[in-house]
Amino acid sequence: PGGPEHGGLLCLCLRGGAWGRVVVQGAGLCGDGDRVVRMSVEGSSSKKMLYYFTSERYGLEALRDDRVKVARLSDVNDPFEFHAIDGSGLLGRGIEKIKRTLNETRGLICASEEWSHPLMWSHYADKHQGISLGLEVVDSQFIIPVKYVQTPIPTSKLRDANGQLLESVGLSMIATKFDSWSYEKEYRLFCNLAEKDAVLDLFFQSFHPALRLTEVILGARSLLDLDRIWRLLANKSHKVAVYRAICRSAE
Repeated sequence: PGGPEHGGLLCLCLRGGAWGRVVVQGAGLCGDGDRVVRMSVEGSSSKKMLYYFTSERYGLEALRDDRVKVARLSDVNDPFEFHAIDGSGLLGRGIEKIKRTLNETRGLICASEEWSHPLMWSHYADKHQGISLGLEVVDSQFIIPVKYVQTPIPTSKLRDANGQLLESVGLSMIATKFDSWSYEKEYRLFCNLAEKDAVLDLFFQSFHPALRLTEVILGARSLLDLDRIWRLLANKSHKVAVYRAICRSAE
């Protein structure tokens, strides 16, 4: 079963605990493929594919409205955010002040460089009933890979030979999490809190040439009809591939 020109059907197969894929276009099997995680090779090596996991409701709204929700720093699900630095006293108070300031002026879009991890589908896509949106970020300087650590970073490693704090302190604060979250392979896209929906009282980021929607993956338990997705994508100015995930027991 294929679709219109937007794309074909993606089957994600669970083999020995690891996700793989085969692609079906029209009625023919194209063969085994590699993992979707990749850097784009079209034009510029600065392009990066990231995957934004969400529920069916919010995924459909994102396709309808051409935008994704922007999270506030106060909304993050790890209570140890901003505590990956071993700060105390004046430094600790400074960190909290910076966190409050950023929460009022900046938001973030959290995405993964992998579509295939089953825990991501379970935790962020309504137990595999949701949607993963494949986003092509054209200029990778606007995204920050999260660093995962087993213990808080001592401030001694964040100071230069003269005892002054390095510029990397800010990056360490906003893009460091504890090692237990490493399966997420998270990247963060920071943006201004510019697009507020007054009705929903939430902030959003519209898709644009530097943040393009290029893939839609339906979860293994999704009951969404592919035709509904095609209709939402009908007026897009570029092709968007649509896939459906399946889960198969290890052979």
